[in-house]
Amino acid sequence: MRKHGKTHIQVARRRVGGATVAVIGLAVLSGGCRARTLTITQEDHINTAMHEHRAREKQTGDPLELNVVCVFTGDLEKPENARLQPDEGITAKEWFEFRPTGAPPDGRHFNLPCNQIYMLTNEESPCGKVKGPALRGALEDGFSEKTIRDISFRKRLHHRRSVIYVFPKFIDKNGEVLPVPPVKYHPPGAYTRNLAVKIGVRAGGPHGGQYIENQARRRLHGRTKEE
Repeated sequence: MRKHGKTHIQVARRRVGGATVAVIGLAVLSGGCRARTLTITQEDHINTAMHEHRAREKQTGDPLELNVVCVFTGDLEKPENARLQPDEGITAKEWFEFRPTGAPPDGRHFNLPCNQIYMLTNEESPCGKVKGPALRGALEDGFSEKTIRDISFRKRLHHRRSVIYVFPKFIDKNGEVLPVPPVKYHPPGAYTRNLAVKIGVRAGGPHGGQYIENQARRRLHGRTKEE
């Protein structure tokens, strides 16, 4: 709770020797109090669409990059971010084609600060906070669950335009990113701080069977005091 915290002065009154004195102290206001976590559950094999020409048992999959993107209401006032509106239907293909590069705005790429993007990736020096390598499936990685921590969403958690996206970079046999819809937490305050998704492959499903789905439930009664 103290990481990235701000301080303010607390003044308390105390009786000392018959007199009242002011006791001044510093208290920490944490900027991390609204941080989210995302737990990813992966099947044995993931991102197998580029191996569809192989026998089923040899479709072992390629490393899967994942981007968690925090979009605030102010971001959506920029015209180049219009497709990031929660109801626009953006797909992973569009995100990875036009995601921010860290360079000055050029009117083509989305205009978001890199520190609002959290990544599992094998890229070197991407625009975003790298939280680990790309996923390879539970068999290759030796684990089925991976948690991304300290996803900061600092304000307006319940605003109708606030949103957290989870974009998977599923690749087809031609090396193109598949237009898979992202998991969307809209608004983030409608969910608990502990978000969750599942990633895997379904025989006969769209996009070569690749899927990502939400595993976190929406709250039934709106905001709570802690949110």
